[in-house]
Formats: sequence, structure tokens, C-alpha cells
Amino acid sequence: MDERDAKGLRALMADQPVRRAMIVSLDREPRVLAGGIEIWPWQLFVHRLWAGELV
Repeated sequence: MDERDAKGLRALMADQPVRRAMIVSLDREPRVLAGGIEIWPWQLFVHRLWAGELV
């Protein structure tokens, strides 16, 4: 996952207010891009989603 992959999400954020910007990816470690876009490994995302921590 690289910065170019967030292009569409950045456009959405410029047009609409978003509560949380996140991309689920094949990356191994979570990280945060410029502008506060969170990158989550898919396993961590699924685990936290099923645990009810994201909704």
C-alpha cells in the first residue's frame, strides 16, 4: 500500500467530512498516513470489527 492508493479517499475527505478515514490492506503493521488516514492490516481490522470495537 502506498500513498497513491489513498487518492480516492483523500478526494472524499476534501469533499465531505468523515469521522474516521481508514484503509484495510495487506500491510503487516498498522500505520497512519499524512492527513490522519489509518492503514490497518486486514487481520487486525477483522478482529476488532468482530469484537465490536469499530462500531
